[in-house]
Amino acid sequence: MKAILCAMTLLASTTLAIGQTQNDQQDQPRIVELAVTPAAAPVPTLKYRLAPGVLDQTAGNAALLYNGAALEASAVEGIQTLNQTVADLLAKPASELDRGQAKAAIDQLAGPLRYVQLAADRSECHWDRPLSQGFAMHLPELSSLRALARALALRARLAALDGRFDDAVDDLQTGFAMAGHIAEGPTVIEALVAAAVGSLMAEQVEQLVQTPNAPNLYWALTALPDQMASMSRPYQYEMALLYLTFPKLRDIRTHTMTADECDAIIDALARLIGMDDGSASDSGWPIEKTLLALKAYPEAKRHLLDHGWTIERIEAKPVQQIILIYYLDDYERVQQSLAAWSYLPYGQASDGMRKAVREFETLRATHFNPFYSLLPALERALFLSAKLDRQIAALRTVEALRLYAAEHDRRLPESLADVAEAPVPLDPVTGRPFAYRLENGRAILDAPAPQGIEPKHGLRYIVTISR
Repeated sequence: MKAILCAMTLLASTTLAIGQTQNDQQDQPRIVELAVTPAAAPVPTLKYRLAPGVLDQTAGNAALLYNGAALEASAVEGIQTLNQTVADLLAKPASELDRGQAKAAIDQLAGPLRYVQLAADRSECHWDRPLSQGFAMHLPELSSLRALARALALRARLAALDGRFDDAVDDLQTGFAMAGHIAEGPTVIEALVAAAVGSLMAEQVEQLVQTPNAPNLYWALTALPDQMASMSRPYQYEMALLYLTFPKLRDIRTHTMTADECDAIIDALARLIGMDDGSASDSGWPIEKTLLALKAYPEAKRHLLDHGWTIERIEAKPVQQIILIYYLDDYERVQQSLAAWSYLPYGQASDGMRKAVREFETLRATHFNPFYSLLPALERALFLSAKLDRQIAALRTVEALRLYAAEHDRRLPESLADVAEAPVPLDPVTGRPFAYRLENGRAILDAPAPQGIEPKHGLRYIVTISR
């Protein structure tokens, strides 16, 4: 039953490591030095596309082909070792990359990657998840798709280093489409993986724009969808997970349950959140459950009386049911006070969301409610989604600098306000312009991590014009 819950915990801490290129210093932003050449917009303007156009798409469900890619990958001999090799190669600076070894690794994954290419060109993606399984639902192909995203990124990097720009852009288009398709899944986990895949592709754009004579990708980046890994819809599913796992809770306020039915839910919930591991017949959980009930029942009665219940209505239901209703009322209040912020862009939501999270943390420190353990780390999840948007916006800004340099004798602007060749995007995390300064001929673009997020999730681009 813990499949979704365990994956949420794991991915919250590891999703950003998909490309294994993040900054290892916890107290420093990710710093990327970009040596670029001036470049005007291509002709025609949308010659290069990082998102499939309508004419490039084929009708059909991409999810079936992604499942085929995962199945094909599982049949590759030594797949675990191969995946690690790809990850290790991708983590190396371009100057240290063993191209022969990288090509050999990619060639072994040609079959699964072909499935991914076919999937990325499909016009729709319906994962058809068994939502009724609730927390027990498995997402079996995600691990394989993450590994294939790394392989795709490595192939794009090789193409860029070889000067095969069209091939590199094609692979990046496939990767960004893959991220968008994964984000079509209903869960926060899928949105986090989508954000990680998109971020991995954006890192390859960093490599591509440094290649001599690289085309300007300002408009290609601009054409990518906004909020590629939005959390608003996945969080709606997270809000329903408890009731999908325990359907009888949906009518708990209007129907009288038996004590045994309530006990079955309480025991299953305890196993789900780790209060009762069920490993031994002499487990102390029955005693702990009794003590919790003795404390919670008076609180539950007061709560329901304050909310219009009569004493007769309360006493007509089992003690366990009254306690469950009390916990659910409290859980839904907290859950919805957090979830509301997922409907806003991060730049508008961050302050209010941070306040709601701190209020919840204060409450949790003084008030027990077993359902609290089922709440995902919304603040972190929303930031990780916005972090991808920020990365793309920062890259658009770099490409705007290349547009400016092409029109101003290879010079960089003193201020982003001086760039008239194309609109410079705002930082999606703050809703304000990126911090920018020109220092010793280098353009420094700063996007620090917001309050409450580790500094390592910040970003700094140091841009110089190659001679």
